[in-house]
Amino acid sequence: MAKQEDLLRQGMQQIGLPIEEQNVSLLIAYINLLLQKNQTINLTAIIDPLEAVTKHLLDVLSIAQHVPDGKVVDVGSGGGCPGIPLAIIKPESQIVLVESKNKKADFLNTTIQALKLKNTKIICQRAESVEFTKKADAIVCRALGTISYFVSVAGHMLKKQGRLLAMKGKIPHSELSEIPLGWEALETKKIHVPHLQAERHLITVRKST
Repeated sequence: MAKQEDLLRQGMQQIGLPIEEQNVSLLIAYINLLLQKNQTINLTAIIDPLEAVTKHLLDVLSIAQHVPDGKVVDVGSGGGCPGIPLAIIKPESQIVLVESKNKKADFLNTTIQALKLKNTKIICQRAESVEFTKKADAIVCRALGTISYFVSVAGHMLKKQGRLLAMKGKIPHSELSEIPLGWEALETKKIHVPHLQAERHLITVRKST
């Protein structure tokens, strides 16, 4: 666990995030709960604890400064990335994890209770059927599908001036050319993830009408 914490601290320092020991402890506790539960249900293909710090925690933390404060929805949350790490380091934001599979939603519920995350709630529904009275400032996804699919299942949850944030590897040029009418790509930003030898990009999409 000490090696995990050292790797996380180094990465957070490179990203420019404040290193608060409570946050470090919560992030490591989360990733270890994920790896433990992964032995009984499929939550991640990653089983190495250090690799999980890089490919889950630092991957998410690398976009944190681009995620607005307020109501943030993680669509297709699965094992809780990016939502749970964002909830830990953005305690003033309201984080909603949308996950349609009961076993994964149960894990998310158990985890937010274990970590005592008061700013996080779970909705166990398909994204396209979720309705909010107060719509989201931002909706994030990782490995959900194409940008067009992301817009189709989550766009209705977003407030008029809100942002859809899609975490991607290489720039998905074909996806960018197929964004639905009424939406536009506002920004394609290259993201540096410490210790990760792979391309990462954050695509920001908004309503154009």
